[in-house]
Amino acid sequence: MKQIIFRNKKIFYCTEGKGNPVMLLHGFAEDHNIWNYQVERLKEKFFVIIPDLPGSGLSQILEGKISIDDYAEVIKAIADVEIINLSSG
Repeated sequence: MKQIIFRNKKIFYCTEGKGNPVMLLHGFAEDHNIWNYQVERLKEKFFVIIPDLPGSGLSQILEGKISIDDYAEVIKAIADVEIINLSSG
């Protein structure tokens, strides 16, 4: 698994495949493993990014009151790293 540091917390995610990027987001009380079956198919044509959102799976929970905007910032931070890597690699 890969990781980023977001607000001093470790946020983990996986990547699979090659092609245009697709990010799969799990629901409450789940983690990246919920997508295992779909990733097997999608990775044949897409670069799939599968995060453990804060407080789920291996990712640490963020401090304070957490909003949907906080989750959106985490998703953007992961996308920023991976899409930069995708375009330069």
